[in-house]
Amino acid sequence: MNDKIEKQNRLERITGAGQKIATVAFLVSSIGLLSPLSALAQVSGAPAPSRGTEPGGPNIKPDQAILFINPKAKPLPLQKSLKKLGATKLDTMGNIWLVHVGSAEAAVALAPKDPNFLGAQVNHVYYPQQFTSKPNDPGFAYGQQSYLQQMNVPASWGEGAAGGGVKVGILDTGIDSNSPEMANRLADPGMNVPLKKIGGEETSTSFGHGTFVAALLGCATNNGKDFASPAFESGLIPVVVTDSTGNATEWNIVRGLRYIKKKGCAIANLSYNANPPNSISDPGPSFLHHALKHFGGLVFVAVGNGGMQDEKAEPREGLVPIGGVDPNSNPSSFSNYGSHVMFSAPAENINNTGIGGAVYVGASGTSFAAPLVAGIFAQLVAANPKQPLTTVLQLMQSTAKHPSGFDTTKYGAGIPDAGAAIAKSDIR
Repeated sequence: MNDKIEKQNRLERITGAGQKIATVAFLVSSIGLLSPLSALAQVSGAPAPSRGTEPGGPNIKPDQAILFINPKAKPLPLQKSLKKLGATKLDTMGNIWLVHVGSAEAAVALAPKDPNFLGAQVNHVYYPQQFTSKPNDPGFAYGQQSYLQQMNVPASWGEGAAGGGVKVGILDTGIDSNSPEMANRLADPGMNVPLKKIGGEETSTSFGHGTFVAALLGCATNNGKDFASPAFESGLIPVVVTDSTGNATEWNIVRGLRYIKKKGCAIANLSYNANPPNSISDPGPSFLHHALKHFGGLVFVAVGNGGMQDEKAEPREGLVPIGGVDPNSNPSSFSNYGSHVMFSAPAENINNTGIGGAVYVGASGTSFAAPLVAGIFAQLVAANPKQPLTTVLQLMQSTAKHPSGFDTTKYGAGIPDAGAAIAKSDIR
């Protein structure tokens, strides 16, 4: 079976037999995701993240489905079709609807049999792991951030690289912009996707995961307070894609990408994922996969903390999966791995700021490797303003470090070397 047929068959398993890949691609394009190009977090002082489990529940929203509405459907017949499914509209993006149903799997099985629907799929869920470390007194200085030396970030600072003028979307639980290290770091008020609200307290939630992730990428630096970051002159856009449980849904992620695209942002960090066979990189084309293709940028995503080989994972256009390493640059025992991994970065004993300026120590998880790589990438984009994102990505790949025992399934291209990459950039 050739690759084209195999890809179409995979889509049919999601959207219903006989539906064409172009159908979903067209509908995704119609919602404004313009054509090109998870992340499990464990904050803990000692225990390694649990393996092979997903905290917070199932890998789908059991009472939600995503429907691809036939553009030719008439209002009255469409309402009758929705009633047969027991579906209630929750949200829409053009002709793609999020609906509440009694059973997601039953609705997905029935929808393709109705001419008013071009297909249907479940609404996947992606997870962080729990925040388990205790805040310590703030005031840690640069010496507590050996992970930055591990990626040669100080050398890039010496060349003036700080990501100035580059916007980065943080698709997470929100950012506490009142935290001293995050003050004046936002390029946009952001959006709370589940609440459909812009800015204010709606993008600064009680979950600390998003603030910690954002700080690793771009907290205030050289201000005499606490911590430093690679891209401290970048502009951050907080986008809440999580529900009350702290978990992110596929629908919310796609809407978040749509929001930052409208804001002129082509780089996103998504420190969420799920273990195989439900990871973002796993086979089975979905709404999110098609949205990634049409996003027009790059999404840096954590590979997950199951310590599992993702044998079926595939490279995804627009997706940059990041694995984790320990302070000695050995692969983290909890980091998932496979041929889809593009880079690895420090993911153990990470210190930085959280909500209200509280200091978190000993954080571990691939959630924290992803923003470090995204931060270096933002530095490189600022230093190579005329280059396409794919060219900048290749520069980061070609200059990455290869530790002893280098294995592409664990390290991808290697550990980014910020200093070496900046040294080869257009602007120094």
